[in-house]
Amino acid sequence: THRTVLQASLPAVNITLESQPNLTPDEYLEAIETVLAMNGIGLVKVGEKFLKVVPIAAARQEAMEITDKVEDTPLKENDALVSQMIPLKHIDLKDAVAAITPLKHAYGQIHMFERSNSILITEAAATINRINQIIKYIDQPIEALEEPIIKEIRYAKAADIKRKLEEIIADAKKDALKSTVPRAKDSG
Repeated sequence: THRTVLQASLPAVNITLESQPNLTPDEYLEAIETVLAMNGIGLVKVGEKFLKVVPIAAARQEAMEITDKVEDTPLKENDALVSQMIPLKHIDLKDAVAAITPLKHAYGQIHMFERSNSILITEAAATINRINQIIKYIDQPIEALEEPIIKEIRYAKAADIKRKLEEIIADAKKDALKSTVPRAKDSG
């Protein structure tokens, strides 16, 4: 990586990584990062010269870069830890979080920002890509089930029509409130 490794106290794990020959240095690094993530260890880049090795659950508290969601530009498909801000346009925050929570790892974190209707996700890049696909699918405008009908009034006053419509609505509500339970007939 050509970076100085800064190591925190880590979980005690023994990791053996056997690779196929002819991997590029980037492929070796991707494999190492994936195996470390599988064992609860995360890597966080600090500037251009350092690399923090921390417990993956605590990685969000480190100085991690936060990326913005760019339309139709997926992240690199790997297990690198990424924090991404995802703005929501049409869906409620709680609905979005309920939809994506089952997709995240145990160490993944989701934070809601109601004021901006956005969520901040810290997760593996590949998982964030899946989450972005789900958000893209569910964050759609709701089709109106009712369509307004506008009629031009030619021969009556708007106030008279309004009053008559209110009477019709009131009568319909009264009919709906009437009991529909059959009663015993009076004998006689």
